[in-house]
Amino acid sequence: ADTAVHLWDDNADGYVARAWTWPDQRSAEANRDWLQATRGYRKRLRSGEAEQAKRPLALALAMRAWTRTARDTWHMAGGIAVQQTLQELQLAIQESSEASRLDDGLPLALVTEALASAQHAEVFKRMGRPSDPAPALRAADLAVRKFPNFPPAHYARALVLTGLGDARAAIRDLTEAVRQDPTFGDAFALRAVLHAARTLCGEARSDLEKAKTLLGDVSRLGEVVRQSCG
Repeated sequence: ADTAVHLWDDNADGYVARAWTWPDQRSAEANRDWLQATRGYRKRLRSGEAEQAKRPLALALAMRAWTRTARDTWHMAGGIAVQQTLQELQLAIQESSEASRLDDGLPLALVTEALASAQHAEVFKRMGRPSDPAPALRAADLAVRKFPNFPPAHYARALVLTGLGDARAAIRDLTEAVRQDPTFGDAFALRAVLHAARTLCGEARSDLEKAKTLLGDVSRLGEVVRQSCG
């Protein structure tokens, strides 16, 4: 992949191949490679290769959008970085929406649109500004209906439902997500927070341990759980 990228700077396939090699798909390196891939596929689209470039472009856009989202809402930047966070999430919504138009059978595009919309609404909520949760909920509901066996779809809807204050429904979606994928650390992490908020401390600590095993450093998550459960 490195050789292809160095030999042909506009080789979109080479950037995709290298992007997949990064362990953290939200890293700056992965972000740059997905950006270069989208540029390469757009160039091919303009040159008349529409059918060959549409689906790869949709995937590159969806992954580019995914790199802009936060792993979880408690990792989102605050303070002076909040405007940059909002801009990144707005771009994620636009990119994932475009990806869905290019390939409506791509689960990641719809899920990322729901996730970014939910996080965007959460930032507005933290700023004390009104936000409309309807777009995020529509996208999440559609993602679950179209892709019921795709665990991130259930996770995305759980995040939206959490923002709406419906912890019970959110926990149901998270439980389905980890049933389908027992290695889904982010789902265990969010469920730990929701259990703690409902003072279901045994369940919260159990999910916290699973999240720690799967994700590594969850110290900030631990603080959230301890605030409710000691």
